[in-house]
Amino acid sequence: AATGYQLENALGTLTFSQPLAIATPPGETGRVFIVEKSGAIQVVNLAGGAPSKATFLDVRSISGVGTGPGTNFLEDGESGLLGLAFHPGYATNRTFFIFYTVRVAGNRHQRLARLQASATNPNLADVSTHAPLITQLDDASNHNGGDLHFGPDGHLYVALGDEGASNDSLDNSRWIDRDFFSAILRLDVDRRDVGLPGGSLEPNAHPAIDLDPANANRARYAIPPGNPLLAPGIVGTLGPLGSGAFGGGNLTAARLRTEFAIFGVRNPWRISFDQPTGRLFIADVGQNAREEISLAALGANLGWPHREGRTDLTFWNGSAPARSPARTAPVNPPAPRLDPIHDYDRGIGTSITGGVIYRGSRLPELFGRYLFSDFGVGRLFSLRQDGSTWTRATLVNTGATIAGIGFDPRNADALFANLNAGVVQRLVRSGTTGTPPPAALSATGAFATLATLSPAPGVVPYDVNLPFWSDHALKRRWFALPGTSATHVATFAADTPWSFPAGTVWVKHFDLETTRGVPATARRIETRFLVKTAAGLYGLSYRWRPDQSEADLVPEDGADADYTINENGLDRAQRWRFPGRGQCLACHTPAAGHALSFHTRQLNRPRTYGTETDNQINHLAEAGYLSAASAPLPDAVAALPAHAALDDPTASLEHRVRGYLAVNCVSCHVPGGAGLGNFDVTASLTTEASRLRIAALINDAGDPANRLLAPGDAARSILLKRILGDGAPRMPPLATNELDPGAETLLRAYIGELTTRPTFAGWQTANFAPDGPLDPQAAPTADPDADGASNRLEYLAATAPRSPGPDPLAVALLASPAGGEYVLTFRHPAARGAMVETSTDLATWTHWLVPGNTLMWPSTDTLRELRAPLDADRRFFRLRLDER
Repeated sequence: AATGYQLENALGTLTFSQPLAIATPPGETGRVFIVEKSGAIQVVNLAGGAPSKATFLDVRSISGVGTGPGTNFLEDGESGLLGLAFHPGYATNRTFFIFYTVRVAGNRHQRLARLQASATNPNLADVSTHAPLITQLDDASNHNGGDLHFGPDGHLYVALGDEGASNDSLDNSRWIDRDFFSAILRLDVDRRDVGLPGGSLEPNAHPAIDLDPANANRARYAIPPGNPLLAPGIVGTLGPLGSGAFGGGNLTAARLRTEFAIFGVRNPWRISFDQPTGRLFIADVGQNAREEISLAALGANLGWPHREGRTDLTFWNGSAPARSPARTAPVNPPAPRLDPIHDYDRGIGTSITGGVIYRGSRLPELFGRYLFSDFGVGRLFSLRQDGSTWTRATLVNTGATIAGIGFDPRNADALFANLNAGVVQRLVRSGTTGTPPPAALSATGAFATLATLSPAPGVVPYDVNLPFWSDHALKRRWFALPGTSATHVATFAADTPWSFPAGTVWVKHFDLETTRGVPATARRIETRFLVKTAAGLYGLSYRWRPDQSEADLVPEDGADADYTINENGLDRAQRWRFPGRGQCLACHTPAAGHALSFHTRQLNRPRTYGTETDNQINHLAEAGYLSAASAPLPDAVAALPAHAALDDPTASLEHRVRGYLAVNCVSCHVPGGAGLGNFDVTASLTTEASRLRIAALINDAGDPANRLLAPGDAARSILLKRILGDGAPRMPPLATNELDPGAETLLRAYIGELTTRPTFAGWQTANFAPDGPLDPQAAPTADPDADGASNRLEYLAATAPRSPGPDPLAVALLASPAGGEYVLTFRHPAARGAMVETSTDLATWTHWLVPGNTLMWPSTDTLRELRAPLDADRRFFRLRLDER
């Protein structure tokens, strides 16, 4: 563990003039660009040897901006060159955007502009391509924001302050139909399908918008779908933003600043997108009360000037400047306002600098934390997420004036722009405590015999139903608990993550076939450890030597290696990632239950122990590895859920897809997880509740017809495209370089099947035309054919809701004593879970413990038969159908 941190120059001996922003073109690892408030952008070459720099752009070389005593470039106060963002397609279009302060007609303006890099020199901007997008008149030198970032949706986000002065005295923050202040803009700089159905729209007219003479004097950007002020009915009621939340009357659609995506910010310094998850973090500098950090989505209102952090304010200082149109007086009503994830008072800091989620591998103890600083007091902090709660810890207190935080493209390390010192820095440990991990696998004590990987006493092997995809590797697994007392064992849960005591260890070993599909050619590659602690967990990885005799500890930041694989008769290189210790924490999250495959749905399967075969969960309970209070009764595991193998033809496509997503996506896409998206892969949810088939997309990738899962249309199914890495970062995002062909085949088949498997709403539409779900007879609990089965049950059983008869459900449950035994037969509908429950009094129902009565989701309608000896004077039975 670290005893402290200090800052060092991250770029050798390079220095800069007031650095305040750090950016890198998408996909590049050999260059980083440093924005200098004084007007230049420096490109730093990181490839080989000591870093070197050159001037990429000096804004004073732009026509109309100028140099020398008469320059129109302004850098006084908080003005200057403030932001830089590279277009997602920079590798081919060379386009980037800047934000800077310029004098126009004698008055100060804040400008957003577009440029391109030189076609012949990638380390030099072509100033002849300069094209302004917005040039906003500004009456003060402070509160300019100016940070620029492209979001995961491919649109440009622009952070704007409230124009300046204090107490919002220029009265900008309460209006949504005025100027370009006090908001985060979201702009379509590519003008996608402007004017076409589902495409972007032209912005409303405003004198600050620079027009393009090469495009019929239209704006150089458009308003993308999804911006909150495009919502139907927004004028008058302001819809979800709250009635009257942004001023009084005289609101018309033609005046709304539809560029606004997020409202109520004072001086957002700075914003960032966490790339793996797409979450937007906004740090907002306070007035006199609170500094704040918010995790915001489209339409969020951070509350300024009515609120600072979580503190309500009562002032309304100032009236609208003379240039504003006449209107009724602004109002100050209660309104829905987003609480920050963290705020602090002026005793801690006075000027927040927003940061980044640390994704580097050099300091794994910081992985996943939000690093930020306070410029006013020179302190550097981290925020740690625990579910929906964020907690703060001071990291550095060295007087460092950090004005911007970015990433080192070589290793995702956090970089800090120290404005006053003129350097770009990184964190290094000032000391550590604790015992270093063993340098060799043999020294861990996990294996009694390394040559055969025979586990040491107390290290127990286990298997899983559905392995996480690991680039074709063959895997073996073991676990160890710290003891067998009540406080040293695991706590079982039927359908939620299990809990584990500190000291629990999981071991996973990887072999890789050098000839694909031939197990005899497998070589040892890696052995990983995951260790549960009182505060969380940590991971270690050991890389096997070429002679297979020993494995050595992988460095903290991980490593990569290439292995020659013969595939289809041809040799090729396969890149293997040995994860850094911080990367382990990216997947093994608290929201996912830490141990991703040590739970009921994975362990509910048979395994051979010596000469006997037993269910793994039963064995763990009998061996004392589960707390007595939580352990399931023997044989009750038949009623517990289990994942199906990816290629199991007897299990429904839906059941297999849901299992695959739960195993491979659970780290992020669950409540409390960091994943972006309106869906939840928790395995216990029905598909309807998971929203996998109905979730609105965060990013439609430029095609409004795209869906997460588009029935019958693999090309428009974003879930499949993300797994393939088709036009977007591939998922899962870490420690995998190979496509999963089994997952692709499965998802394509499921997408095709969706055309014949309607959602409940689709079933209502098909069976209750013309009103569909609005027909009272279509309600889930209604029984229009009076056969005793509700619509929801008819849907699950795939029967007709308007066809009464002696057996309309076609699910026969028959009890017939014959030969001294019960014989029950029933039709098990495809893709539904089904079990027989029993009772002797019609009050208490339990799972019928007889052979074959297991919970399963078959791929086709299946006739099932259960037999058991007569054991009671009377016994009642019922069939339970479960939706997947």
